[in-house]
Amino acid sequence: MLRKHDLLALLQALEQAGLSVVLLKGGALAYTHYPEPHLRARVDTDIFIDSADIRQ
Repeated sequence: MLRKHDLLALLQALEQAGLSVVLLKGGALAYTHYPEPHLRARVDTDIFIDSADIRQ
Protein backbone atom coordinates (compact mmCIF):
# COMPACT_ATOMS: atom_id res chain seq x y z
CA MET A 1 0.00 0.00 0.00
CA LEU A 2 2.82 2.42 0.76
CA ARG A 3 4.20 2.02 -2.75
CA LYS A 4 0.81 2.87 -4.30
CA HIS A 5 0.41 5.89 -2.02
CA ASP A 6 3.90 7.16 -2.84
CA LEU A 7 3.45 6.56 -6.56
CA LEU A 8 0.14 8.43 -6.65
CA ALA A 9 1.65 11.33 -4.69
CA LEU A 10 4.59 11.52 -7.11
CA LEU A 11 2.40 11.39 -10.22
CA GLN A 12 0.05 14.04 -8.80
CA ALA A 13 2.96 16.34 -7.92
CA LEU A 14 4.41 16.00 -11.41
CA GLU A 15 1.02 16.68 -12.98
CA GLN A 16 0.51 19.76 -10.78
CA ALA A 17 3.93 20.98 -11.93
CA GLY A 18 2.64 20.79 -15.49
CA LEU A 19 4.74 17.80 -16.50
CA SER A 20 3.43 15.03 -18.71
CA VAL A 21 4.68 11.68 -17.48
CA VAL A 22 4.17 8.05 -18.49
CA LEU A 23 4.49 5.18 -16.06
CA LEU A 24 6.60 2.46 -17.70
CA LYS A 25 7.28 -1.24 -17.43
CA GLY A 26 6.52 -3.05 -14.16
CA GLY A 27 4.83 -0.12 -12.47
CA ALA A 28 2.32 0.23 -15.28
CA LEU A 29 1.83 -3.50 -15.68
CA ALA A 30 1.20 -3.99 -11.97
CA TYR A 31 -1.93 -1.83 -12.17
CA THR A 32 -3.17 -2.85 -15.60
CA HIS A 33 -2.46 -6.56 -16.06
CA TYR A 34 -2.43 -8.10 -12.58
CA PRO A 35 -5.39 -8.74 -10.28
CA GLU A 36 -3.44 -7.06 -7.43
CA PRO A 37 -0.44 -4.74 -7.94
CA HIS A 38 1.69 -6.53 -5.34
CA LEU A 39 1.65 -9.67 -7.50
CA ARG A 40 3.97 -7.97 -10.01
CA ALA A 41 7.46 -8.20 -8.51
CA ARG A 42 9.47 -4.99 -8.90
CA VAL A 43 12.10 -3.05 -7.03
CA ASP A 44 11.88 0.30 -8.77
CA THR A 45 9.48 2.48 -10.71
CA ASP A 46 10.27 3.79 -14.17
CA ILE A 47 8.67 6.95 -15.48
CA PHE A 48 9.13 8.83 -18.74
CA ILE A 49 9.26 12.62 -18.65
CA ASP A 50 9.35 14.46 -21.97
CA SER A 51 12.77 16.03 -22.48
CA ALA A 52 11.03 19.35 -23.22
CA ASP A 53 9.74 19.34 -19.62
CA ILE A 54 13.05 18.54 -17.88
CA ARG A 55 13.99 22.15 -17.10
CA GLN A 56 10.68 22.94 -15.35
